[in-house]
Amino acid sequence: MSGFIDQLAILNPFWLLVVYLGSCTALGLWFTKRVDNDDARADLSDSGNKLLGASATGLFVLIGFTVAILWNVLQDELGAINNEIEVSGKISATSFLLEEEATNRIWADLIDYLDVVSTGDVLHLATGDAPELPSTTTLVALLEEVNNPRNYTTENQWIQQTLVNDVALLSGNRASIRSIATRVMPPVLAAVLVIASGVVAVFAGSSMANHRKPYLVVGWVLSLTLALSLAFWLNNPFTGPIRANFAGVADFADHLRDPPDRPTPPKSTN
Repeated sequence: MSGFIDQLAILNPFWLLVVYLGSCTALGLWFTKRVDNDDARADLSDSGNKLLGASATGLFVLIGFTVAILWNVLQDELGAINNEIEVSGKISATSFLLEEEATNRIWADLIDYLDVVSTGDVLHLATGDAPELPSTTTLVALLEEVNNPRNYTTENQWIQQTLVNDVALLSGNRASIRSIATRVMPPVLAAVLVIASGVVAVFAGSSMANHRKPYLVVGWVLSLTLALSLAFWLNNPFTGPIRANFAGVADFADHLRDPPDRPTPPKSTN
């Protein structure tokens, strides 16, 4: 039961928008119903119905434009996470060419880095506190281990530069993740969407005054609530029901904890 409640809580700000737009709709209906003159009330309701069509069209276009932009931001974030896993895979595969002890040391630091990315970094990104991510310390430790001369022999020193370049790619990818996390909806645009949707809901309530069973109008208000909620869900790709998932990073760290066996060199037939 608690899990179901947690899932419902994730749907914020859907519930807040339901209350807000429902109140605006009720306000429009109440104001129109208070008009004593039947003809004046009918004219007011008819005007609300006409204004509803025009204003709703413009509002949905604006919401659709906002959702399209924020959806692209989410896709960029997912791409950055995939790059994180891909580069980490290259580091693990390249370091596998070293002696077993050297490989284990590099993998240990790589696992620490991936663990912090999939836990600590996510919490900071979800709250918008992304100037300095917790994984910075573990990334520095990984770079120091990659640069440690004890991990290389004269025959495999070329591997060091490859690993250094890959760690640099990780650093650049983290910068991309921080940059993407700041691509949020401007406060002015958020305010315009909220205010405009409230005004349109008032028009919807006014248009309901001459309908005995305004089910279609109620359904329209719910559709507006869902569309507006979608825009706010996408506004932060690290929280809510639609978000970038770092589970793949955690899964790859678990894979490194249980590494494959090293191939046994073939025995000489001579």
